[in-house]
Amino acid sequence: KISVIPALVFAFLVYMMMKNIPTVGTETSSIGEYFGDLGGLLRDKSMLGLIFVTALRAMGQSAIMYFLPLYLLTGEDLINPEQGGLGKDALTVGFYLAGAQVTGIFAQPLMGWISDKYGRKIVLMPAMTVLGVLFIALNYVSDGYQLVLNVLAMGAFVYSLHTIFIAAAMDVSKGKAQSTVVSLIYGASFLGTVSPIVAGLIVDEFGLKSAFIYSGIVALAATLVLGLLKLPKNENRQNLVH
Repeated sequence: KISVIPALVFAFLVYMMMKNIPTVGTETSSIGEYFGDLGGLLRDKSMLGLIFVTALRAMGQSAIMYFLPLYLLTGEDLINPEQGGLGKDALTVGFYLAGAQVTGIFAQPLMGWISDKYGRKIVLMPAMTVLGVLFIALNYVSDGYQLVLNVLAMGAFVYSLHTIFIAAAMDVSKGKAQSTVVSLIYGASFLGTVSPIVAGLIVDEFGLKSAFIYSGIVALAATLVLGLLKLPKNENRQNLVH
């Protein structure tokens, strides 16, 4: 309930800052043209691949976002040890999750700059690989500094990659139908909402930490698909800008 207050405050501030910004013309003049642009984008194999990769990444990430706090909060289960967690208090769990977001705040500009300068794939491939490994590592790291470092390192990638996927999709579309491109990437991310259900079924069968293995496998599968995609080279993007 308390979190509603800052949301309303910042909604008002955003409105006040944007109310005098002039409206600009859009590329799409009708619904028919919008769906025409959408159909054209969906016929592009690289765009379809990015949508699929984004969906897989969102599936891995959403399962972690649900089951990591549960693992940190849940106490030890003496009858079913595999279902038990670390039993931390809510404040400590808050510090873990906040710390992950802080590392993401600092990592995102750096990763964005590298992707602009050297290419999207150069950033996305190693970042997705490391993220998948870090998800799986949650199953093995011990409580203490290992867990802290693992969660902080995860945050650097979890909160940074989405915008780079959007930028990669913009590159593939050659700057056309930008609003449609963004909607496609966000729509693909929405598919991640079913992932906690799948992870929950796995957890019921194999234990709480099996959610981390599931998330890591999904993230690494996304990385393999990404490796097969042909994304525009950096020099091609520079030519587009000019």
